Amino acid sequence: MSDRLIQFVLWLFGEQIPSSAADADLSLGGNWTWDPPAIVLTVAVAALSAIFVLFFYFREKSRAGVTYRVALGMIRLAIMALVALMIYGLHVRFSRTSPPVVAIILDESASMAFADEYIDGDLNTRLLAATSEAGFTTTSRIDIARSALLGEDAEFLRRIGEKYRLKFYTLAGSARPQPVDLEDLAKVLRQLTPEGSRSLLGTGLREVLTDLRGTRPTAIVLFTDGVTTEGPTLSEAATYAYRKAVPLYIVGMGSENPVRSIELSNLMVDNAVFVDDYVDLEFNMSTTGLEGRRIEVALKNGADGEELSRETVTAPEDGEIKRVRISHRPTEVGKIEYVIEVVNLKQELQQPVTPLSRKVDVRRAKIKVLLVQGYPSFEYRYLKNLLERDSTIQLRCVLQQSDAEHVLQDDNALGVFPVRRQVPAGTSTENLTKANQDYLFTYDTVIFGDVDARQLSRLQLQNLVDFVKLKGGGVLFISGERFNPIAYRDTVLTEILPIDWASALTADALNYSGEGFRVRPTELGMTSPHMQLGDNFSESMQLWQSLAELYWLAAVPKLKPGARVLAEHPQITNDDGEYLPVFCLLHLPPGKVLWHATDETWRWRFRLGDVVMARYWVQAIRYLSRASLLGQNQTVRLTTDRTSYQRGTPVHFRVQFFDERRSPAADDGVELIIESDDQENRRLKLQRAASSRESFEASINNLPLGDYRAWIAEPTIGEAPPSIAFPVLPPPGELARQTMDGAELRASAQRSRGKFFDVATMAGLVDQLPEGRAIKVESLSPLMLWNNWRLITLLLLLFVTEWLLRKRAGML
Repeated sequence: MSDRLIQFVLWLFGEQIPSSAADADLSLGGNWTWDPPAIVLTVAVAALSAIFVLFFYFREKSRAGVTYRVALGMIRLAIMALVALMIYGLHVRFSRTSPPVVAIILDESASMAFADEYIDGDLNTRLLAATSEAGFTTTSRIDIARSALLGEDAEFLRRIGEKYRLKFYTLAGSARPQPVDLEDLAKVLRQLTPEGSRSLLGTGLREVLTDLRGTRPTAIVLFTDGVTTEGPTLSEAATYAYRKAVPLYIVGMGSENPVRSIELSNLMVDNAVFVDDYVDLEFNMSTTGLEGRRIEVALKNGADGEELSRETVTAPEDGEIKRVRISHRPTEVGKIEYVIEVVNLKQELQQPVTPLSRKVDVRRAKIKVLLVQGYPSFEYRYLKNLLERDSTIQLRCVLQQSDAEHVLQDDNALGVFPVRRQVPAGTSTENLTKANQDYLFTYDTVIFGDVDARQLSRLQLQNLVDFVKLKGGGVLFISGERFNPIAYRDTVLTEILPIDWASALTADALNYSGEGFRVRPTELGMTSPHMQLGDNFSESMQLWQSLAELYWLAAVPKLKPGARVLAEHPQITNDDGEYLPVFCLLHLPPGKVLWHATDETWRWRFRLGDVVMARYWVQAIRYLSRASLLGQNQTVRLTTDRTSYQRGTPVHFRVQFFDERRSPAADDGVELIIESDDQENRRLKLQRAASSRESFEASINNLPLGDYRAWIAEPTIGEAPPSIAFPVLPPPGELARQTMDGAELRASAQRSRGKFFDVATMAGLVDQLPEGRAIKVESLSPLMLWNNWRLITLLLLLFVTEWLLRKRAGML
């Protein structure tokens, strides 16, 4: 109530304010509280009383006019009002008050140490200037909040202190009261370190409200990024604040834009490779806040930092994992450490990118190759000359249509296809080299051209089948116009050829000779190392597109299930609309078979010389002989994409077979057992990877907390199968989320009937705080007005006046 009105009432009653209450706040009061029901009842009684009094006076028989009767009614109502005031016990209350309370809470959890990069460049500049002026060295969330509070000689705090009584708290695990003296508070804030490992915003807000329960605050100002790791959420506590009639004025610290980061993981590469071979390094890339951006990834030599290769990768969507491949051709024998790192965007990332590294053994080994051909075709001649010049290949040749002197004139020629399988135990060292030429199983790869199978015994053909299925060797079939493959239909070679023999195959249908065509690699084919003609993927594709056209093709319409097409005809299709295969691969563990539907790769020499043809053929031979390179070293590797996991993060397993002889034939032929002391064993089937037949992958979700060990249960791999250990840890809490939870903060402000501000608008917060109500701290003795002599005199005077007027009007 207005002090002027109270002063007028005191004058009217002839009273003075006591000297003891000269500086106190004044208010009129009585014996009951004017709550809504009391107000409604009083108004109703007053209205009924007025109606009754007027009705009574107008009903009486008298010569008095209307005005006279109304005047009598007003006197009667005045008497009733004075009696009501006396019953109410009207008095003046005196009380001493303090300003309304405003509490400020500053989040000091570890997430407040993040320095955000805002989209608005001007805002970044202004924040940097403000923090520097306030004496802080970074634009972290905590420093931005402290500069807002302490900047310009603590103007923010001083303005609040002029109108309100200030309470200050810091909050992480719990709310901690801080001194309210500005100098002491400034010292505390400057020494504050955001190291809280937990953020209990909902719990902390309730603690502050409990601490202020005797003095309900006008508002609570909260500087936070909204990250809650445990307990009730801030929006839940905001509902409680609303019930207490305390609005929240929230300043969101940080940016809602995702923190820009890049993570590289799960590097896969062979442990050992041939010198000058094409080495693929595959790894996973996940990003946040960079969707669609171009990321430059470099492959470097760990010894001297020399950049060996570079790839440009388009960043995937947040939460997705992208498989990336980068390649290199090592030219020197020895150990090389490959390092993969991101070379651009470093200034935009809030976290450094951890590089990947792996050591690879680069070897130079002699590969024993047997080249078999029925007649001296162009393919045979060029291929024989090419392989004889390669120092890494030990070549032996069988040419069926040759004269007797051919073996004597050519040191690499054999008279017949080897009849025996392997060197008997106990063969002397002196005879070993010569004997090796006569035993099929001493070779690493067999190139089987357009050979007349009728000149080979069933035993010789069976030995070739066993060379693949038992020894784990590689066979490359070259189709030809005379024999391969149609002449093998009724032989045991059908077991290892990738052709579907149930389809209609005739010699006339198979022999396609027409317009020239350029071999087109398939997407799967471009993942195979031997199909890489250049030093990187784009260069390889350009070379494939520039190769000379071929004119003859064994038009095989269908392949066996499991056969993989590596290259195809660009126009001609089978009845199912599939392009005819030109190169295809069939895995027959422990060996594999590569089939060429043409014998015209020699045409690739046109305008390019032997370079491209030699690279393809040498790489194909090395690919087929890869198992022999490892010898007795590691043949299987089990890996996970990380060394440890947080609860809720999927665990990704990968099993890689370096020795194809151990790779199961079934696409789900690998099974893991996952063990933990506190949990039942889990079994997990792995599926063959689309990009590599020797790799199997699978993920498992929602593993409980604990230490785990996974090992390969199928296929059986010796007495000590490969295994790997990893822990599943609790969530990292504070550091799990690095963006401001703007949605939570806005919802909390709205629920409490408060307001939300961000770092760009927080300067206007003080002007929008509610006025609040002063808090009573002391009540003084009231000044009674209901028993004032003037009130009693006035009441008696009204009674006498009414009596005289009624008598005069004849109403008595």
